[in-house]
This record gives sequence, structure tokens and C-alpha cells, in this order.
Amino acid sequence: MANLEDRFIQFLSSWPEAEKIDDIVPSGAFPGKKRADFLLSNRSIVVELKTLKTDMSPKVDKELDKHRNRDDFTLIYGPVELQKKMRHLPNQENINIRIYRNITRSIEDAVRSAERQVQDTKEILDIHDAIGLVVLLNEGIEVLSPDIAGRKVSELLCRERSDGSIGSSISFVWCLFESHIAEFEGHPSAFPCILLEGPNAESLGWFDALFSDLLNGWARYNNANLVHSNAEKITDLSYRNSQPEEPKDPLKLTRQEHWEQRYSANPYLRGIEDDDVLAHGAKVFSTLTPYFLKGGPRLPMHQLEPLFAAWSDFLQESRHRGLDLKGFHKRA
Repeated sequence: MANLEDRFIQFLSSWPEAEKIDDIVPSGAFPGKKRADFLLSNRSIVVELKTLKTDMSPKVDKELDKHRNRDDFTLIYGPVELQKKMRHLPNQENINIRIYRNITRSIEDAVRSAERQVQDTKEILDIHDAIGLVVLLNEGIEVLSPDIAGRKVSELLCRERSDGSIGSSISFVWCLFESHIAEFEGHPSAFPCILLEGPNAESLGWFDALFSDLLNGWARYNNANLVHSNAEKITDLSYRNSQPEEPKDPLKLTRQEHWEQRYSANPYLRGIEDDDVLAHGAKVFSTLTPYFLKGGPRLPMHQLEPLFAAWSDFLQESRHRGLDLKGFHKRA
């Protein structure tokens, strides 16, 4: 199956009355000017495609590395959500702002570049009344979820210019995400397909019918059903990574994986308070410790296994909650 970008180019190339701008404007003409990708609806719409390709998640780790040695930085066993790592930091809001700015830099570059391409295309072809439509594609960048990308795009479309005005050559941004799945009632797995409006969108009511045709056409092109959510905001939906974990052969699971599966099926610690979870972990740890000391007691593995499993359960629950394990040794 072709990748998302190639499929969308093929789809738009087959759209009635669509024109490829590269076929209209000769290569090398209008030096210094940028060009968009397509024209639609009798040249009333200039379309630019932008694909998010750079994984910015290392930027998150780079920012967190600056704080790992702080006394108030949460020590959590295993991979957890970002906010759980930072929840005890007094300046977590500033850290979040820096992380958000860094991971959305590629979106900002894409939108600013598209504004120039749309504006230059309108000037080259003398179609100054045409509107700009950017199609933002994300096939595999997990850190740029629809809610994060949508927020950044909206900020850019509505930002104040140097002259104090609020405006953009882009009227709409159509976000197509195959990197994530949206979950809402009756539809547990739908690719997000979101239209974001610029400041002048309210005066462009004629675009609604065309966009509806595009939506339905894109669904048909992919042999998919088009479903609609009643959510009023992007953040009203929940999203998850669209890349499924490879199923593991039950016969090849490690002992640790068996313990984790068993606890996931019966998270018996979930209903108690954080302090009680930590106290439970400390008790298990204290019971296990002598068996690791030189000259300490020894037991066969089948007798130690319930203790190891209980310790695994504690770690799994503490990871789920984002419990801070710094100072845990003082409880044991």
C-alpha cells in the first residue's frame, strides 16, 4: 500500500478540475517565488501539501535531561507519560512550554512555508481572490498527536502580524492523521480527519460543500467509511498510537511478561491509596532483600517466585500511577 503522501497526491491528481501547479508554471520561471502544489475549483483554491516527517521526540528527552538530577524530579520505574514525570516540579509549566515549542517546530516551519507558497502562487497566477488550503499529513510521528498539532496550527493561523493585523494567506488546514487513532462512542478506531479554520473562514461558507465532497471522496479512495464525531473540540476526543504492538507468542513469553499480563488482568492494587501502594512495595522489598545478601538465606526459585511476582506487580502499579520512588529505600 502506498504511503499517505503518495496516496493523497494520487487522490488529488484525479480530482475533477484539479490542476498541478508544476504543470502550469514552467520550472525556473519566476525566480525567488515559491509555488504551492495544486489548484482546485476553477482556481479558487490554492492547495499546498505538507507532510510531517521529523520525529521530534528526542527534544523531549533533551529537555528532561536538564532536570533529572534535581531532588524534586520524579523517579519512576519504566516508561510513563511525560506529565507523570514532571508532576512534582514547581516550574513544570515553563518546562511544558519549552517542550511544546520544540516538538512543534516542524509544524511551525511547515505552516510558515505554506503561507509563502500560497501567497506567491496567487501572485504568479494573478488569482488574488483565491483561498489557501494546506493539507497537513502525519503518517507516523507519534509525538505530534492531533490535539498538539491542532493547537499549534490554530495559534499560527491566528497569530498577530508585525503590523498588528491577524490574518494569513491560509484559510483552512486539513489535518489527516494516520499516526493516531481517535476513539469515540461507537467508533473505537478512526483515523482523525480534521479541518481547522483561519480567521477569515466565516466569510467562506461556499467552501463547506466542496470540503464535504473532498472528505467523502478521500474516504471512497481509501475504501473506508466516513464517520462523524459530535466532539466540539479536538481535545474532546482521546487519541492513541495507530501502530499496534506485535502480538507475542504466549509460549515465548518471559516470566516477567507473564507476571505483567497477569497483573493487567487483575490490578488488585488499583483501588488503594498511593501511600498504601508504597507501603506494600516496601514490605515486599524488605521480604526479598535478605535473599540477595551475601550469606543470607536461600530458597528455591518456585518459592521465591511469588515474591518476585509481587514486586513486579508493585512496579507496574507505581508506573501506572507515576509514583515517585525516590526515598523508597527509607520505607523498606
